[in-house]
Amino acid sequence: MSIFHTKVFPVSSTGGNPCPVVFEGDNLSDEEMRKVAESFMEETVFILKPSLHEADVKLRYFVPNHEMEMCVHATIASITVLVKEKGYSSSPIHLETPLGIVKAYFQQNEDMEIDILVEQFPPEYIVNNPLKKEIAKALNILESDIERKWPVQSVSTSRAKLVVPLKSIDTLNKLQPNFDYLWEVCDVYRTTGFYPFAINEEQLNTVSARQFPNRAGFKEDPATGAMLNIRFYL
Repeated sequence: MSIFHTKVFPVSSTGGNPCPVVFEGDNLSDEEMRKVAESFMEETVFILKPSLHEADVKLRYFVPNHEMEMCVHATIASITVLVKEKGYSSSPIHLETPLGIVKAYFQQNEDMEIDILVEQFPPEYIVNNPLKKEIAKALNILESDIERKWPVQSVSTSRAKLVVPLKSIDTLNKLQPNFDYLWEVCDVYRTTGFYPFAINEEQLNTVSARQFPNRAGFKEDPATGAMLNIRFYL
């Protein structure tokens, strides 16, 4: 195997979401792939030979506890490595994923920086959502900390995330969830994590958010592509 360690969506040298990109893992079993992700304690993507003729490569995504159907930041990491390290130059790249074929478009400038656009599925708005008292218990906050102007809504562009509007950035930053209960709520309502957010009062066109995934093997996931779910929510 060859492994490239990347960071996606960094805003500084210490920011971003780490993502190991693994090549030559075609002979690994599902459990062996999971154990590789467990060894890194990070979302890990495997770039494999495709099984569909219309695909250029096949991607499989793992967290320490299980496989995922899609991971956008890991997809961006994959495209970056394919272009910079493997010489891919033709856009779009057709990706075989557990959800089907996904197109990823890229453009590299003179400074070797790469702009990447990953095709998304149409948003789905889940009908069955938790009660506010359940959410408050899961996030260890008061029901009054939840913004009343907007609904709590599970949204999916590939994997469902429960979008929770909070009244303040301060509440968001201080969240210390009851994780065992949060995961139970995720199981009951068939969502893959909580995505609380708050409007930035100083910059009204921006939001701050945190993501607490369901039984991933780590408690919080920084800087994720699932932030798009909030975009469709708003």
